[in-house]
Amino acid sequence: MKQFLKNVLLIILIATLTGVVFGFTFDYLQARNRLDDIGPEVQIEEPEEAQIEKAYEVETKIELVEGSVIGIIEEIKNSVVSVSNLRSFMGSEPQVVSSGSGVFYKEDESHYYLMTNFHVIDGASLIQITLSNGTKVDGLLMGDDEDTDLAVLSIEKSQIPEEEEISLAKIGSSDRLVVGEDVLAIGNALGLGQSVTKGIVSALERDSGISSQMAYKMIQTDAAINPGNSGGGLFNISGELIGINSQKIGGDVVEGVGFAIPIDSAYEISNILLDKGYLPVAYLGVAMEDINSDILDYYDLPRGVSVAYVEPGSPADLAGLKENDLILKIDDIETPRSDQLRSLIRSYSAGDKVKLTIFRYDHVEELEAVLAETPKP
Repeated sequence: MKQFLKNVLLIILIATLTGVVFGFTFDYLQARNRLDDIGPEVQIEEPEEAQIEKAYEVETKIELVEGSVIGIIEEIKNSVVSVSNLRSFMGSEPQVVSSGSGVFYKEDESHYYLMTNFHVIDGASLIQITLSNGTKVDGLLMGDDEDTDLAVLSIEKSQIPEEEEISLAKIGSSDRLVVGEDVLAIGNALGLGQSVTKGIVSALERDSGISSQMAYKMIQTDAAINPGNSGGGLFNISGELIGINSQKIGGDVVEGVGFAIPIDSAYEISNILLDKGYLPVAYLGVAMEDINSDILDYYDLPRGVSVAYVEPGSPADLAGLKENDLILKIDDIETPRSDQLRSLIRSYSAGDKVKLTIFRYDHVEELEAVLAETPKP
C-alpha cells in the first residue's frame, strides 16, 4: 500500500514539473512572437530622417507640377507675337485699326512664317508684327482664306535685331486631345501685349455657330480668349501647339466659351496658303441667298437655298443651274441654308461629280455637276 502511494505521488510530481516547464516555454514563445510582430512597425516609425526625406520628396513634386506651367510659358512665349492691322484713310499715314496675334511655325534661310486669322489682317494696308521684346517689323501676307479664317505671314530675318529671340512653336496633334485636358491660350489680349490664360478643353468637334463656312470643327475651351487673342496659340501642358485661337462668344449671358481651330487642319491649310497663296477647294460657281422661312411657307415652297447668280462657264452653269432655282439637296443631303450648302461643297474635291436636287418654278428636277477647283484670286 505504501509503495502504491509513493508511485502515485511520484506521478503527480512529474506531471506538475512537466506542466510548469511547458507553461514557461509557451509564454516565452508567445512573447517572442509578439516582439517579432511589433518589430517592423517600430522600425518604420522610428527614423525621423526618413519621414523628413519623404515629406521633402512630396513637396518637390508639388513644386515641379506648379512650376511646369511657368517653364512651358518661358519655352513658348517667343513663338507668339502681336499682329497689327494698319489702314490708310484719305491719303493719311497708316493707322492701327485692329490687332491680333500670330504664331511662328516655320522658317527658311531668309524668312520666318507665322499663322494668324484672316479677320486679323483683312483689309490691311500694312501689317505690323511686334516681337516679344517690343521690336516692330513689317509683315508680308503670303496667303489667306476667308472661309477657314486663316492667313500666313512672313517676316525677313534681316529685320530682326540680335537681342530678339524667336522660336518656332512645336506642332502637336489636335486629334489626340481629350475633354478636360489642360490648355494655355497665349496672345495679344485687348491689344495690351502678350498674356496667358489657363483652362481646359471643354469640348471637341464643336460647331461654334458663328462662322458658317468652316472646313473643320472647333476646339472649345474655357481659357479666356478675348479680342486680340485671335490668331494666337492654344497650347497643351507639354508646350505643343494644338490650336489657333479664332473667336470668342462674348456678352453678358455666355462666359468662358472660346474657340480654336484644330492644329491638324490649321497646319495643313497654312502650308497650302504658303505654297499657293490661296486655298483651292471644290467650287460650284453660284452666289447664294437664304430665303426667309416664312416666305417659303407662304408660297408653299420647299426649304432650300436660292441661286442669286450663276457664274458663266462654272460647274453650276455647265450643269444647267439658273437664277432663282432653289437648291434642295446635294447627293440626297438636304441643304436648307447657304452655310450648310457651302460646307457640303467644301467637303468634296475638285473633279467630284454631284447630284443637285433643285426646285424650279413649280417642280423638282435633278441635275449633275462636276465640281471644279476654286479659281485663283
